[in-house]
Parts: sequence; C-alpha cells; structure tokens
Amino acid sequence: MKHSMYGAWCRHNHVTRIPFNSWDNTETRVVQKFVTEQTDMAESGFVENWQNGRSVVECNRHMLNSKHTSDVTFRVGKDEDTVRAHRYVLISRSHVFDAMLCGPLAEKDDIKISDVEADVFSEMLMYLYTDCATVTPENVTGLLYLAKKYAVGGLEKLCLTFLEKSLTPENACLILEQAHMFDEKNLYNKAFKLVPRHGDICFASEGFKYLSHYCFNEAMRSRDLIILPKNAFEAATIWAEAECGRKGREITPNNLRSILGDIVYRIPFTSMDKEFYVDNVVPSGILTDTENVKIWSCLLCPGKDPSPFIRQSGKDFVLFDGHKVFSDVRKAQKGAFGRVNFSCSDDIILNSICLYGRGGGEREFSTCTISRSDNTEMVRERDEVTLRSSEEVLETCQIKRYHLDTPVAITANTDYYIEVEMEKGSPVYVGDGERTSVTAGQCTLRRYFDIMHWEGHAELIYALEFTSQQS
Repeated sequence: MKHSMYGAWCRHNHVTRIPFNSWDNTETRVVQKFVTEQTDMAESGFVENWQNGRSVVECNRHMLNSKHTSDVTFRVGKDEDTVRAHRYVLISRSHVFDAMLCGPLAEKDDIKISDVEADVFSEMLMYLYTDCATVTPENVTGLLYLAKKYAVGGLEKLCLTFLEKSLTPENACLILEQAHMFDEKNLYNKAFKLVPRHGDICFASEGFKYLSHYCFNEAMRSRDLIILPKNAFEAATIWAEAECGRKGREITPNNLRSILGDIVYRIPFTSMDKEFYVDNVVPSGILTDTENVKIWSCLLCPGKDPSPFIRQSGKDFVLFDGHKVFSDVRKAQKGAFGRVNFSCSDDIILNSICLYGRGGGEREFSTCTISRSDNTEMVRERDEVTLRSSEEVLETCQIKRYHLDTPVAITANTDYYIEVEMEKGSPVYVGDGERTSVTAGQCTLRRYFDIMHWEGHAELIYALEFTSQQS
C-alpha cells in the first residue's frame, strides 16, 4: 500500500518516482518529504484513486477483499472465523439477508454461521459481489447448501451445472445422495441412471457407503442393476457396517441383517461362485441356516426356486436398433413366429426373454423353444420352456419381459436358436435394424442367419437377459 501511495504522490507533485532499492541521501530526503506529507494528506482527505479504470465487478471484489467500510460481521464455522461484508450488497442480492438485516427481528450483533466453514461462506460472498464463484468438488456441496439457504438462484444453478458436468461412475453415488438431500429430481435421475449401469464401479466407490437408506434401497432394487454378485454382497456389507456406525450400533451379524432388512433378498446369492459363497457369505452370519440351505440348493441345482431371494442379476442382449409395425400376423394361418440364431462368447445362464406383444392382457405366446445345434446335426438338444410373470418394459411398443421358470445354461461358442410362437390376432410391433453382434458386460452375442423362412415370420424377440457364470 505504501508503494502505491508513494507512486500517487510522485505523480501528483510531478516528481520522478525512484525505485526503493536505489535510494541515496538526496532521494531519501525526497521520500521523507513524501512520508511527512502523508499525514497532511490524510487530514485533508487525500486517498488513492484505486477505482479508476476498474469495472463494477472489480470494484466490488476490491471492497470485499479489503473490507473497506464493511458494516456486517459474521462469525463462521466451528472456530468462529471473522468474515466481514457490506449490508447493501447482501440486501440487494438475497431476500433472506434482507430479512436478517432489516426486518423486525434483524440481527444487532455479530451473526454466527455454524453450519459451514469460513472458506465456503466467503466463496458465496464472492458470488454475491461479483456474480462469479470458484466451484470445486470440495466446496460444491457447501455452496449448493448456502445457495438454497439464502435463496441465491444463480449460485444454485452454477453448482447444479457443475455437478451434472462432473458426473462419472466414480462419483455418481456421492452426487446421487446430494441430489436426494437437496431434492433436485433432475440431477437425481441423471445420477441414478448411471449407478445401475456401472454397478461394479459405483458400488465400489467411496460415496456408496455414505448413501442414505432410501438411496441405498433404490440402487439395490433397480431392475437395471448390472454388477457381479460378489461385488453386490461386499458393497451391501460395507454400507451396512457404515450405517451401524451412523446409528451408534455395534457391528454384529444380527445388527447387519437388521440394517439390511428385506434388501438382503436383492443380493444375487444364487449367481455367486460357490467357493466365494462358502468362504465369505456363510461366515458373515448375515443369512440364517435355513436361508443358507436354500441358496446352496440353488447353486447346486439352478432350477430350484430361490424366492424370496432374486434368481439372478442379469444383463440384456438387445437385438434391434428400432421398432416397426408387423401386420402380416393377421394373414398367418396360425399366428406369428419369432426366431433368433446365436452363439455367445462365454458360458451364460439365460434367465428371461423380452418379447414384442399386443398388450391388453390377452394371451399372446403359446410356445417357446430353445434349441442347440452344431455342424453335423441340425438339432441336438431341444427344450420347450415355460414363460411366466411378464412385466412391461417399454410401453409404446408393448415389450414385455418373460421369465423362464427354469433358467437355461448356454455353452460358450455353441450355436443355439430360440423360437416363440404368437397367437393369431391384431398387428404387433417387431424389431427393426438387426444387430449382428451385441456386447453386454464382458460377453458378446453373435447372430447368424440360416435359410429357414416360413409364413408369418416376425422379429418378435427384442432382447435376451442373462447372467455370466464367471464371477
């Protein structure tokens, strides 16, 4: 400050400014004259013209940083750090501050802000003064909280935009929880869309164990969840242990089970590697002896009913890029047939089939056959399977998911085909834009085409849902 005042004095008195590091005796006298005159100038009202050439934003920033004429004092954070500001700016930028400083219950003394730290509060003030703020992963939660608390819409939008642009599988759980906490539905939906699609990454992230009970349940119950069974179990256990800590409860098998509740039935135990199940799940004590017997029976005999546990946590091979209407089903003598010929790069378990349909509760499919063939025999194994308990997955095209009562093992690099027969009736949607190669997770399905054609043939099979047998 003395340097700048000295320069201003030289210009005012038409004296050549002398660098401080090159003074001699004569020049020292000049500076002494400058220092002597400072007292007189201060008494006469002379001040440095720092405002000259600066924008409104620059001037406001200077006022905030210098605390010049500040008239409001905040005591911020657990250490009650002093932060000073100006009433005019606060009142003009936030109706909450207006009520706090000018209303009938206006604060008369220093204002205590204990719910955030001083650096975050100061960054909010910087936005109020300049319309700019430095948002970082470390301060975005605090800034968003303050923006909502003090009704600073611009800062709130800035924080939400930052979170959306920085959304990755590694931080999706953290952002999901923040969106839930602040009731930001749009951000919540974007984060939640990412979590099940990248289950192995998201569930292993640091943010997963900090999820609220609501967000944890939503993630575990997602029908689209793609995750290795052992990773689902380990993540659920880590979350339950963290939740015990938050509730002040001892970490015991009974408490972990109590915390998990019915969500334990969403862990895909029936798809786990047997050795992992024996070495990790059984010793954890989360499951009862009766439940362990049930799961072990399903691991040895995949056709066993695992309820109330889910059968599989699977992925979909989606076979088409689009959809179109198929009207020839009216002309067929019996109905329409759908067929897909394929082989898979890995051993998988086929759990369900997504089929186009008509809707309206009518019976649509009479048979479903899964066959295996090789180069020497057209059909070597042929199984007619029962389709049950459908749920609509894409309403506009009447696509429904049909679960197989008995999951079917598909051997790697072996040719299979699936046939379904639809009852004769009104037109239906069918697939359009065939995909000859589809990858889901680490498995690749390859379609091939033979010379078989028949009356009423339609692309009725939209997707195949499977679970990899490799954990």
